[in-house]
Amino acid sequence: MIYNHNNNLKKFNRNDIILEKFENKKIILLYQEVSTDGYQSHLQLAKLEELIPKKERKRVICMHMSDNIDIAEIRKLGFESVR
Repeated sequence: MIYNHNNNLKKFNRNDIILEKFENKKIILLYQEVSTDGYQSHLQLAKLEELIPKKERKRVICMHMSDNIDIAEIRKLGFESVR
């Protein structure tokens, strides 16, 4: 997606827009599919940790997790879980 603002072209993808709305509290809760085993259609837990500041992690609920994911680790990082 290309966004033109004040004659500046900047490339955005949906993730950029979602993160911006989350940071600005236009999105209150974020449900995110997560993985730790390299499953490509889910976001890696380490990447989620990198993207979301600690103070905002209680607003992120992890879902669609593989059976081997450590729920205690998710909670230790400050995220919530559907399990």
